[in-house]
Amino acid sequence: MDINTVETQEDGSFKVTTDGGDVLFVPDNPGNRHRIEIQEFVDDGGVISPFVAPPATTDAERIALILAVDSGAVVLNKLFELHNRVLVLEGDPVITLPAFLTELEADLP
Repeated sequence: MDINTVETQEDGSFKVTTDGGDVLFVPDNPGNRHRIEIQEFVDDGGVISPFVAPPATTDAERIALILAVDSGAVVLNKLFELHNRVLVLEGDPVITLPAFLTELEADLP
């Protein structure tokens, strides 16, 4: 395995990205074959990035995020419902939510 980066995770395991772009999560177990390769990477001068905790969020920020996500889901469901109503009025069959999302995606710039 050709290692590109190694990042320590919160639980002490490692997130390894290979030169090919593959991502592996490796336990910190000295007997694990991938852990052995991480040690060889370090022995060859590679550096393991330390774990960096995400910034803390306040309760108000969490609530705002939940409301934004929920509001977005409500609006999306309403658009989906209205789209199908128009299809029925035009005599066309209704579509599934995945088909609706594909149509929306196609309309995005």
